[in-house]
Formats: sequence, C-alpha cells, structure tokens
Amino acid sequence: MSAGIVVVGGGMAGCATAWALAEAGEACTVVESAHPGNSGGGSSGTSRMFRRMYSDPYYARLAQASLDAWRDLETDSRTTLLDDCGLLFFGDRGAEDSIEGNIPGARRVMRERSLPFDAPDAAAIAARWPLRPPEGSEGLFEATAGTLRSRRALEVMAGRAVRAGTVFLNNETVVAVRRPARRGQPLEVSLESGRALQADRLVLAAGAWTNRLLAHLGLRVRIELWGMLWAHYAVDPALAAHYPQWFCFTPPRGADEGLYYGFPAEGSPPLVKTGVDWCPPAMRAAEPDELPTAPDPGVARCLDSFLRTRLVGVGECVGRHISPYAMTADNGFILDTLPSDPRIAVFAGDCGHAFKFAPVLGRLLADLATGRRPATDRAPLRITRPAVALSAI
Repeated sequence: MSAGIVVVGGGMAGCATAWALAEAGEACTVVESAHPGNSGGGSSGTSRMFRRMYSDPYYARLAQASLDAWRDLETDSRTTLLDDCGLLFFGDRGAEDSIEGNIPGARRVMRERSLPFDAPDAAAIAARWPLRPPEGSEGLFEATAGTLRSRRALEVMAGRAVRAGTVFLNNETVVAVRRPARRGQPLEVSLESGRALQADRLVLAAGAWTNRLLAHLGLRVRIELWGMLWAHYAVDPALAAHYPQWFCFTPPRGADEGLYYGFPAEGSPPLVKTGVDWCPPAMRAAEPDELPTAPDPGVARCLDSFLRTRLVGVGECVGRHISPYAMTADNGFILDTLPSDPRIAVFAGDCGHAFKFAPVLGRLLADLATGRRPATDRAPLRITRPAVALSAI
C-alpha cells in the first residue's frame, strides 16, 4: 500500500506534524498503537503549562512562535485552547538548573526579550495567593502565561489533518521498518495487522518507544524513560478561585529533589492537578515495558508533605498517576533527520515540556518530511549532538 508520508505516533508530535502537513496541502498516514492522547502515552491528560518564561533563550523564542500559532489556531477553529491564568515561579534554588530551568535565568531572558513580569517576594506571594512560600523565596510571575487545553488541542490538530485527507490508523503497532535494497525505492513500514505501508518519507514521533523503532534500522539514541508522578488533590472551595498556576524550586534534601508544580483548581468539588518534576532511579528505565506503573510511595509522600506545607487549604489526594517522560542528558529535544537517510525524521526526548511547542515542532517535522528548508533554527535539536549520542547497535 503506497502511503507517501507516514508518521509513526499519534501523540502531540504526530498530530502536530499531520496538522502542519495539512496546512501545506499535504496528507499523510499516521500510525498509532492505541489512539491520540491515550493514558499510556506522553500526550495524555487534559492540561499543560504554557509559558515564555524560560532560562534558555532558544526555548523562549520557540515558545513565542508557538504562542502566535496557537492563537491563530484558536481563531481559525473557533476553539479556546489557551487559558490566560499566568504562571508563578517561586522558591530559592539559585542558578542551579533543572528540567524547568531556574528563576535567575528566566528573569534574565525575560528582560532580554522585553517580556513583562512581576517579581514578588515571599511576603507578596503569601498575600496574593493561598501559598506558604519558603522563607527568602524569590518570585517571578508571567501574567501572559497560561494553561494549554492539551486534549482539546490534540483533537483540533488531528481533526484539521483528517479534513485535509490524513488517515489515522489507530490500534496498529509497527513491527518492522525496512530500508530498500536499491536506491530510489520507498521505505516499508510493516504493521502487526499484516498491512505494509510504502513510505516516501517517514516521521518517527513515538516518544518513549523511539528506540524500539530505531532498532529496526540498527540505531539507538541516548534517552532515559522517567515515570513521573502527578495527582489530583481536593482543596478548600472558598479558596478554589485563588490558586495560581505555579512551579516551586527548592534545594534537594535527601530523597526529595525539591521541584514541584501545580495548576489552578477546576471542577466541583474543586481539585488541583499537581506533581513532581523529578524521578528517583527506581522509576527510570531504558524500555517502556520496564517502567513501573504504580507511583513510588516515597515520592508520593514527598508530594503530600510539600502540598500540606506550602499550599493553604489542600485536602486529600483523590488520584495518583504516572506519565512517561523521555529524557535526554541535556534536557533538550531531538528533532532531526537520520544522517544515514534524510528521508527519515525523528522527534524524541520530549523531557516533559514539549507540548506547548507543538505548532513549531510540527512545522519543523513537516518541513523535513517534504524536503523544505526549515524556517526555524533547529541546531540545538540535532540528533548528532553529544548528549544524544546516536549510535549503531
């Protein structure tokens, strides 16, 4: 079966690529082992943070370009995708870097890019929000940040792609990827159902399953899978409207690595979505089948303790979940073609914060899949950089 452009993976990157191809007048075939946004993948859930408040200026620029594209998509689809609730960074970790960067670096980049922000101290934070910040906390608040309705965004991106002729093959697993023996022949993607797709161009956007696909080509990249804990907690209804979207940076203490986040309260009765941005060795793996499916009890206790110490009005936990993060050594994404075959593009290493960049990532992958010169610099995302260590197996 001739399929032209084949995208493997129907999560954020796959749907964004299909949408970008549709905008360029190209259809594709998306192969997804379950369905877009399924609970076992990295694009599950209903919400993600959106911000330009990065300590790395490259990602701050990508965030701005993505924000513009999200706004355009909202207008075109007449669908609300971003809720402008702002984002508060607080705590005291100095310039030590993390998955989310650091407060001094983010403040510097915000100034360099002339982005508006407030810098409340601990007393101002406690007076404005139902939070108990650590003594000596510094704050950074970006009012133009918000929450991205991720599940709805997947539906909109996929819907626009389907209307342009894209076919989604859900509940299909790739069992082989073969390069032709002779130059000029198409790639072959074999599915567990027995179907075989002939692909002129191939985009691998399978998140935690990236190395399983690359293994068919005799290749591997250095990514580690982290099972990250997030949960919902009940909160005092009288305070529900006052909880901010926040990220707290505190120094590591023993098993507690000190990085926590939370979203505004939603629902009735009100709940906050919150979680940790760190992962103990016991919750890490090289293969998705090796990732634990149950939360680590020690991490769950750390989250409980943090919330009861730092949030006013927090109640009982009503559900804990694990999501897979595909982590690179430098916390940067992989977005590139294979040096050995430029017909094959790869997106991997989401590092838990890629969803907000979907429009830009999708356009980059679509450019690579159609042979166009990308309009956005992707040098920091190269698959050949030392932190990724693309190698033969």
